[in-house]
Amino acid sequence: MKRVLVLVLGFLVVSDAQAFNLRKMSLEERVSAASDVLIGTVDEVEPDRQNDRNAFVRVRVESVLKGDTRDSIRVMTCGNSPERCFRLGIGRRYIFFLAKPAVNPDEYYYSVNGRYGVTPADGEPPDLPPLPEEVANATVVLIGTVEAIHPRANAAQNEFAQIRVDETLEGNVPKTIRLLTKGHDPVRDVHCSVGRQYLFYLTVPADYYQSANGMYGVIAVDGKPSDASLPSK
Repeated sequence: MKRVLVLVLGFLVVSDAQAFNLRKMSLEERVSAASDVLIGTVDEVEPDRQNDRNAFVRVRVESVLKGDTRDSIRVMTCGNSPERCFRLGIGRRYIFFLAKPAVNPDEYYYSVNGRYGVTPADGEPPDLPPLPEEVANATVVLIGTVEAIHPRANAAQNEFAQIRVDETLEGNVPKTIRLLTKGHDPVRDVHCSVGRQYLFYLTVPADYYQSANGMYGVIAVDGKPSDASLPSK
């Protein structure tokens, strides 16, 4: 394992970007969890024909640091868990920390640590994660902390939350924004708590921000359980 760690460290480019609520494993943990560690170039991006929620890339293997990988492999880049989705660019070179699924292990590989299991090895910045299908209409993606909630005085008024923007992943936003949490359409209502940090997929319909898909456009990223009032999908 020490040999693999030394080889990987020679190419490793560290990313400070947040990846939803996914914990970033240490380098040693990623190597240990992976059945295969390799350096390769993305030749093709392909959708899954049986399930549009999944996405795959075809990777040309250049160097195998751990495992016994063939010359060309298929890697899943998005499945049913949005926090494990990531985007890879055609023609770009990466270090991959991979494993095979328990079902149909010969069909594809997956990253052992979401976007943290795929690290650029070409000196370019990391790729932004893709927008999950449910929030594909989002124009703003950010990580922020709820500073205050201003409840509505009656049913005819809207409720807003004041969000401190901690990191902007897509779009151009001020340091503090106003988020609609309860309006006239209950389907679009969101549940969030003061002091907690979330990943927000947003649109800007007026002088405020709004979730791109109700409760599914606001995801807790502080490692705590989801809000009790938030129903399961």
